[in-house]
Amino acid sequence: MSNTYPEATADELKLAAATECTRSGPLQWSDGVCPNCGRRKFGFRRGDKRPIAANCFHCAANDEMRDVLAAVAALGIARGSVIRSVPKRQPATEPAFELPPALENQTLPFRWHDPFMVGKYPDQLEWLQVARGLTLDTIEHLRIGYDGQRYTFPIRYRGKWRNIRRYLPGGTPKWMQLAGHGAALLYPTEELAGNTLPVLFCEGELDQALANQKSEGLYVAITGTGGAGNSPKDLSSLKGREVFIAYDLDPAGEKGARKLLDSLKDAGAVARILDLRDVGLVRDSDDTSGPDITDFFMHGGNAQYLHGEMVRLRAVVPEEVAKNSVFAKTTSSGNTGNSSGSSRVLLRKASDIRSRLQKFLWRPRLPLGTLTLFAGRGGVGKSTFAIWLAVEAQHGRLTGDLLGQPVSVLYVSVEDQWDTQMIPRLAAAGADMDRFFQLSIAYTEDDLTHERIPNLPEDTQRIKQAIVESGAGLVIIDPITSTISGDDHKRDVVRAVLDPLAQVAGETDSVVIGIMHFNKGIGNASDKLSGSHAFRDAARSVLLFARDEDSDHVVMSQDKGNYAQADERSLAYRLVDTAVDLDDGNTGRVARVEIIGDVDTSVNQIINRPQGQDDDAVQFINDFMVEMGGRVPASVVEETGAAEGFTKTKLTRARKRAYPAVVSRKTGMNGGWEWSYEEIARPEEIPEIPEEVGILNGDVFTISSRKTRIKTSDKTSRADKQQSAETPHE
Repeated sequence: MSNTYPEATADELKLAAATECTRSGPLQWSDGVCPNCGRRKFGFRRGDKRPIAANCFHCAANDEMRDVLAAVAALGIARGSVIRSVPKRQPATEPAFELPPALENQTLPFRWHDPFMVGKYPDQLEWLQVARGLTLDTIEHLRIGYDGQRYTFPIRYRGKWRNIRRYLPGGTPKWMQLAGHGAALLYPTEELAGNTLPVLFCEGELDQALANQKSEGLYVAITGTGGAGNSPKDLSSLKGREVFIAYDLDPAGEKGARKLLDSLKDAGAVARILDLRDVGLVRDSDDTSGPDITDFFMHGGNAQYLHGEMVRLRAVVPEEVAKNSVFAKTTSSGNTGNSSGSSRVLLRKASDIRSRLQKFLWRPRLPLGTLTLFAGRGGVGKSTFAIWLAVEAQHGRLTGDLLGQPVSVLYVSVEDQWDTQMIPRLAAAGADMDRFFQLSIAYTEDDLTHERIPNLPEDTQRIKQAIVESGAGLVIIDPITSTISGDDHKRDVVRAVLDPLAQVAGETDSVVIGIMHFNKGIGNASDKLSGSHAFRDAARSVLLFARDEDSDHVVMSQDKGNYAQADERSLAYRLVDTAVDLDDGNTGRVARVEIIGDVDTSVNQIINRPQGQDDDAVQFINDFMVEMGGRVPASVVEETGAAEGFTKTKLTRARKRAYPAVVSRKTGMNGGWEWSYEEIARPEEIPEIPEEVGILNGDVFTISSRKTRIKTSDKTSRADKQQSAETPHE
C-alpha cells in the first residue's frame, strides 16, 4: 500500500525522522512526538503545492503552536517551509472515565483462591512458583486462584472487587475477563497507600506481582489491567508521584510505554521510561514477544540494581525533561548521575527507607555492595592472592553471607596475558573456568572488531551491564590505576572514577576490587597507596600486602574497614611454585597461594622495620661471594651462613642489601638456585625470574583452560623442591 504513495520531500523525511512520525496517508504523517511539548500528539501533512502543515493537538489547545513552529525550525527545516495546520474539526473529547460495576458476589474471588492454596491444583501452583518466581505469600496477598482452566486474578478498585482477569499461559487469548467489567484499571492500588516510594509501572499482572515481591522496600510496583495498548483512564492516584514505566521490550510494549507516558504526564505524575535494555536485557530481533521485568529478576536482577537505574534516570532525565523519553534519551551520556547540569534536589523521608543488615562476601574484610582496594609493593603476589580469593568465592568457601553459594567472577587484567599467565594461574588455583570471565570492551574500527581494557569512568556502565549479564558477585580490576583516564594523583580525577564504580557495586550488590601499588619508603602504611589519597577515602575496605622477610611469608592486613570492626590480626600466606600441564603439551610453572593462617605481624610493622640490623650478615655475604668467585649455589651460602649463626631469612634479606648487587637465579628449568654478582651473571645460561609472580619459564602457549591439569614435578632434587616451594621468588 505504501508503495502507491507519492515520493516524500526531503523536508518531510527530515521532519518525520526527527519526530518519529509514521506515514498514514498519501500526504499525511501522524503519531509523532511533538518537538515542543514532547507528547505523542504531533502530525503533519503536505499540501498540493506545499508548504507542510503541522499540528500538535496538545499545543494547539494551549495556544502554543508558535512554539511548535519554532521547535520545528530548530530541527533544521527552513522557516516558511512549515505552517500551522488548522484542523477542520477538533478531536473529540475523550469520554469521562466510567467506573466498572462491583461484582454482585464479593466472595467470588475466594471460590477459586481458597482451594488453590490448599493444593487442589498442585501443578498449576508449582508453575507460578517455579516458572514465574512467585512466593506463596505473594499468591496469597493477591488472591490468585485457579478455576480448572485458567488462573484467576481478582481486581479490587476503590474498596470493591470489580473484575476477575483469567489467564492461560500460551492461550488464545491469554487473558479473559468478566463481560461488562473490563475497563482498564490501576492494579493493585493498595500498594500506593501510605507511602511516597517511586512507582514501577509494569506491563502485566504477573510482572507486577514479581516486581513488587522483589522490591525490598525501594519502590512499589503496579500495572494496568488493559495490557500495553490500553492504559488506565483513571490515573489520578498517581498525581505528584514519581513513576518509572518498565514495559516489555517488544513493539507493543514500546508503543504502549510512550502512550502511557503522555497519559501520566496529563495526570500530573513525574514519569520516565525505564528502558529494560539499560538494566541488561537484550531483545532478539526475531522475537515478537520481548523480554520483560520478570526476565530481569529471574536472571539475577535485584531491586537495588533496578532502583539504581531509577536514581540514574533522575539525574539524566530530570522532571522538566521526563515528559518525553525520546528527547530525554538524547541528554543521557551513560554517566552515573554526576552531571550537575541536569541535577536537582531530591528529598526522601528516612521513614520510607527500610533498614537492612550489611552483608559480606568475606567477613569482615569484603562487604558486599562496596569498593575494596588491594595495595602492596611489587612481587608480593597481590594478583595471585586475588585469584585465590576469586576461586574461594567461586566455590562458596569464604566465611560470609554467600558461604556455600557459587559466585561468578569478572577479571580485568591489564598487565598479564590471559593465555600465558592468567589461565595457568587459574588452573593452579582450581578455578571454575565457566564462571570466571575476562572483562574487556569490544569496539569497531575500519569494520573490524577489536578489544581493549575498560577506560574509567567512561566504561563504568558497561561494567555494570557485564555484572548483570553474568550474574557476577566479584569484579577484580588489576591494576585499577591503568584503567583511569586522567592523572591518578588528582583527587577530582580519582573520585570521578571511584565514586561511580562504588555506586555500581552498591546497585548490583557485588564486590569490586581494585589492585594497586605501594609507594617506596617507610611511613604510615595507610599513606603508601600510590596516587591520590582519594583512593583510600573512596574505598570501604583497604587490604595491604607486604613480604615479611623474617618468616619469608607474605602478610595481608586490613587497614580500613568501614562496615565492621577491623581484625587486628593479619593473614599470612606463601607463594608455592606449581607445575601446570598445558594444552599445547608443554608444562608451565606458576605460583599459587597457600594460606598459613593468622599472624600478629602487621604490614605497617613490616615496612617500618629498622634497616641496619643485618649489617653483619651483609658483610658475611660480601666476603663469601668474593671468596667463591662471585657465583655460588644458594644452598652452599645457606649452609655456610648457618654455621656462622645466620638464619636463611636473614641471609635472604641481607642479600638484597649487599653491594655489589647479588642476584638469585635459577640454573635452567630443572636446576637449583644460584647466587651471583649481577655483573658476572650470564643471562643466556641463567634466565632471570620476573619479580611479579607469573609463569616461571619462558614458554608461550595457548590454553583451553578446562583441559588444563596440575601436577607436581618430580625432576628436581628434594632439596631444590623444598627451596623452590619455600622461596618461589628467590
